[in-house]
Amino acid sequence: MNPESKALRSTWAFADVPTAEHELHAGLMLFVRARWLIGAMVALAALAAVHLLGIPLVENGAIHYWIAAAIAGYNLLFWRLLDSGYSLRFQALGQITLDLMALTAVLHYSGGMDNPFAFVFVFHVISASILLSARESFAVTALACFLFGSLVFLESARILPHQPPDKSLFLGLSGVVETPLFAAAIFISFCIVMFCSLFLTSSVMRRLGRRKAQIHHLRSYTQALVDQLGEEVCAITPDYRIQFANSPVRRRMGPGAEACYTVLQGEKKPCAGCGLEAVLRTRKPVSFQQARRDGCVWEVSFGPLLTPDGAWTVIERRRDITEEVELRKKLALTENLAALGEMSARLAHEIGNPINGLQHALELTRKRLPHVPEPVSILLDLMEESTRRMDNIMRRLLLMARRDEIHPQPMDISKVVENAVLFVQYLLEQRGIVVERTQDSEVPRFLADPDALCQILVNLLLNGMDAMDGPGVIRVSTRRVTVDRSQWLELGVEDTGTGIPTSSLQRVFEPFFTTKPAGKGTGLGL
Repeated sequence: MNPESKALRSTWAFADVPTAEHELHAGLMLFVRARWLIGAMVALAALAAVHLLGIPLVENGAIHYWIAAAIAGYNLLFWRLLDSGYSLRFQALGQITLDLMALTAVLHYSGGMDNPFAFVFVFHVISASILLSARESFAVTALACFLFGSLVFLESARILPHQPPDKSLFLGLSGVVETPLFAAAIFISFCIVMFCSLFLTSSVMRRLGRRKAQIHHLRSYTQALVDQLGEEVCAITPDYRIQFANSPVRRRMGPGAEACYTVLQGEKKPCAGCGLEAVLRTRKPVSFQQARRDGCVWEVSFGPLLTPDGAWTVIERRRDITEEVELRKKLALTENLAALGEMSARLAHEIGNPINGLQHALELTRKRLPHVPEPVSILLDLMEESTRRMDNIMRRLLLMARRDEIHPQPMDISKVVENAVLFVQYLLEQRGIVVERTQDSEVPRFLADPDALCQILVNLLLNGMDAMDGPGVIRVSTRRVTVDRSQWLELGVEDTGTGIPTSSLQRVFEPFFTTKPAGKGTGLGL
């Protein structure tokens, strides 16, 4: 992943806590940059001391230039190695070791152990405590003490000549420090400073590490919560840029796509009536529903948020409520149908008595006028058929309104199928329709209401019969099936008719909905 895409991604979610490798890489890069400056300062200090201040640092003043050149050389090497894939910890130890050796050489040729700048070693100890492990930091501190102690011992024992040889530049002593006790005091003071710095820095870093882990855990936990909200959440700056986004929004974001109107709406310019502008103007939340071009309905809300730096950001929450809107419509329809059913039941009860009276009147007319002209007989037939259909509709309405109790009992499904077929056998034979029955021999007796099952089968058989214009086949099958480790009975009715159009499948249980011709179906069977 290139740095640009990585930086872009970090603006879409909670900023990740930098890993140890990233911090080490950043620290080593800082070392490399600072080393260029330090090398140049060593060379300039040598020039100033010799040529401007007239201080004879060493007999051969070029040694400082050689040290500066060495620092520049290995600095260039480590700069090239930073992104080469070699172990960063190995590079860190190498850089610090060479720095300590270079610093020891500079001290030796700039006053030796009585140079107060010897405590510059502490910067590398602190840096090691920040970037490396405790064991590695201890090793660096021990190396610094060893190098400085070696310098003190060798100069005190006159194994290494004191530079400059004539006198001390800083303490005003003549030549090298003659007292071993003074040299030991300098070394012990140096070690105390180094190890105290190591202890204090390591303690602070451990506490910072624990806090960093807590922050990282809290951010990860918060990010996971926001990602699992089931809605799109993002923070938008006043210039329409997405500053933070949870996973549903990030999945829709492509490289370079940060504008909210592009990511969320697919537009090339700010949306008309944007809630962002209203929130920034009034500092009050704004909510509304939005119908998109794909037919989905979204609930969108905007809320103001004042960031710690004093800038205003807008939090946008988007939730797809298409299913909720459809459910509300269905719920309203169900309530209307319930009210209609209750009203229909009352009407059916009130209209049923007059219909029964008409039927009885027609029967009496037939009995008292056995010989009537053919036109009158046709009218009587039409009246009887109409009253019969009206009575049938009223009975079905009453059946829908009445909550019949189910009375389960041990039963044999084959008996129920046989009875249902017998009820409609005469009508099926008139149409030339054959009923084929397939029964699983392993289907046992089970608890159910035989009358309710028989009524369902009769309705399905009649519907299958009406779906065929001529002769055909209706297949009734029963078999045992296993669903989620539970045993079930599957009762299937299949016909060779025209089938149900796809557009009507969702309405087959809707009262008064039927695809049959006028006068043939009521839409109340299923």
